[in-house]
Amino acid sequence: MDLSRLRLGEALAAAAGVLLLVVLFLPWYGALQEDDSAWEALRVLSVVLALTAVLAIGLALVTVTGRSVAIPVAASVLTAGAGIVATVLVLYRLLDEPGPNELVSVKYGAYLGLGAAFAVAFGGWQAMRETGEGVGVSQHQPPERTAQTESPTQAGSTPPPGP
Repeated sequence: MDLSRLRLGEALAAAAGVLLLVVLFLPWYGALQEDDSAWEALRVLSVVLALTAVLAIGLALVTVTGRSVAIPVAASVLTAGAGIVATVLVLYRLLDEPGPNELVSVKYGAYLGLGAAFAVAFGGWQAMRETGEGVGVSQHQPPERTAQTESPTQAGSTPPPGP
């Protein structure tokens, strides 16, 4: 295990994944005198969020234990995608909470869940950028062309006459 291989994106995704797992047990919604965690109020979505958190933590573990660069790159793509899906789903449940709107109130856990899901997505995206595989980002710069590197036919001139 080589912790020096862990970059900012993977560390952020892993920390957000741990936070997301913890937040699933906090109050997300309240109805009258009772508060419900994500596990109680959002049965299927809570499983999706837990899997996203495990994937984010796995990204960091694969990076520090792996010998190949290809697996962390693929894991960062999956983590970013899962984080985006989780963010959209949590945002939807914030705007349309389960149950009647006049009886159900949104609690702090839901907002922390949104932030943690977004941080997982951002950490995965940052991990992709750090490996040079980001969406629309090219780390490769082609060499500049100079007059010395161009052949005479490319420069638009004719070759010198022979003897």
